[in-house]
Amino acid sequence: DFNVGMQRKMGKFMSIVPVKYFDDAATAKIMSVAQRKEDSLGNFIGEVFTVAMRVVYLFSILLLAIKTSWLLVVVFIIYVTVVMIIGTHDAKASYGTHYELEDDRFFIDYYMNLVMKKNPKDLRLLQMGAYINKRWREHRKHILNEEIKISQKNVKNWSLVQLLESIFKCVLLFCGLLLLKRGFLTLGSLTLFLTVLSQIGDVCIDLGYLWKDLYIIGCDMKFKKMMMEWDFTKKRPLPEYGLNQPQNNHDSDAPVIFELQHVSFSYDGVTKVLQDISLTIHEGESIALVGENGAGKSTLMKILFGEEQPTSGEIY
Repeated sequence: DFNVGMQRKMGKFMSIVPVKYFDDAATAKIMSVAQRKEDSLGNFIGEVFTVAMRVVYLFSILLLAIKTSWLLVVVFIIYVTVVMIIGTHDAKASYGTHYELEDDRFFIDYYMNLVMKKNPKDLRLLQMGAYINKRWREHRKHILNEEIKISQKNVKNWSLVQLLESIFKCVLLFCGLLLLKRGFLTLGSLTLFLTVLSQIGDVCIDLGYLWKDLYIIGCDMKFKKMMMEWDFTKKRPLPEYGLNQPQNNHDSDAPVIFELQHVSFSYDGVTKVLQDISLTIHEGESIALVGENGAGKSTLMKILFGEEQPTSGEIY
């Protein structure tokens, strides 16, 4: 199964991603979007076969249109051009909106995970239920509003296509009746003419919808391919423990386990999460890290255990 193979490949890839990437907002967002589209390969293959069948059917109608009237060929070319342009435009807009809403989807999953799996007792004890519910509804409402906007734009665009189809039908019906009156067409030829015209319009619109879906799935696959081609060879190496150990200048007889000298750290190279941290931890000591959310407690632990390298300063 294509989807199972893709899931296996994604799992293998995620196992080699350096830890620091999970704490970077931009790269974490990319990985989140890619993981939500694990079935894109299977869907792409299915859509390709569907589009191929529609194209074969459409060309069979085109051959019939050529034998019936050159006007139908002109209509065919216009229909296909219009639906492809609109399908591509709608696909780009939909995909862009989907990517921008990934932050909201992340927080929705995060809040649901808090309520359903992690700390329901703590949430009740701290009376956090109302706050989490409020935050969840804010993100969900934003997603819904944006999806409604995209849906309204899509309906508007495809309504224009259907309006164009109706105009063409009216114009060609008038031309057909005029030709019938002057003896250039028989009643049977006019009936065939209108039947082929109707089939061209329906199949072209159907092909436009399929092209839109195929375009979005193709973007998903391209996005996933870009992510899985990341080069991790430039990753900063983990510290080599046991080297460059400083002399113990402290009064305690216990050996020094960690010593930080003027350590600073930044995830994005601009905002410093930690700034000029110096401390010494001896064997057997109990240390409490206290601070507000975002103060850098978890980041400091990652630096101590070698999951991140400091931007400046030394760790021993």
